[in-house]
Amino acid sequence: MFVTTSDLPGPYKSLGVVQATRRGVLLFGFADPAGTDLQGDLDEQLLPQVRMMGGDGVINARFQQTQYTLATRILFAVLFFIPLPSEATITGEVVKLEAGGQPPGMGGSATAPAAAR
Repeated sequence: MFVTTSDLPGPYKSLGVVQATRRGVLLFGFADPAGTDLQGDLDEQLLPQVRMMGGDGVINARFQQTQYTLATRILFAVLFFIPLPSEATITGEVVKLEAGGQPPGMGGSATAPAAAR
């Protein structure tokens, strides 16, 4: 299983678009009990969807996560005790590799490197 932000050069079949979103809150500006981080979203939501669709991986992946400045986090933690909304979203195209297709980082180039003289 692979995830890449680019396209693949080799042959593949598109199985559709997948999106995983995880929502939660940041307590006291820093504590994240729901685990709204990108890695958790990827492991627990996106990859299981890709497996259910019969895909080998995701191409053209896009990542988005709620970001707050340090000053905002401290202000909400000290003065307001108000939870800050948090969200992580990953979107991409699920693909099935066809004969001769290789996942990113697994293949060599079409030409051999020149021999050293």
